[in-house]
Amino acid sequence: MKRGGIKLDFFQEYGWAVFVIIASIIMIVYYGVFSPAKYLPSGCVIDDDIGCVRYGSTENGVMLALKNKQKSDLMVTDLVLSGRGISGCYLENDDLKITGNAEKEFFLVCDKFPHERFKADIILEYTYLSNNEENRAVGQLITD
Repeated sequence: MKRGGIKLDFFQEYGWAVFVIIASIIMIVYYGVFSPAKYLPSGCVIDDDIGCVRYGSTENGVMLALKNKQKSDLMVTDLVLSGRGISGCYLENDDLKITGNAEKEFFLVCDKFPHERFKADIILEYTYLSNNEENRAVGQLITD
């Protein structure tokens, strides 16, 4: 038998097994059995002007302690949390002002919220009260 014939016979014999293994790996990754987010370190990171000091999961949402690293006061206009399994989040706080060089806790309540480890994107829109300049800060939250 020629060399090419041996290779062809091998793929005809064992090709189905290779296909099954590849299909299994794709299904495992697709359904989240193996999720890279499980192995990432937990933390909260936002742009330079605003810092994420602490975070924590509540029964139906998340608490973010944000720090204003600038001297001038700012007013939070919107805080959005988005990610897999998260929807319908809104700010529960009444006072959205963060004074200069101070920190404040913000509570986001969500209609749909995962109670296990998750990764979410944070979009924070705020206005400096000294000059009414609108800004946007983007970050990420990875919980335990």
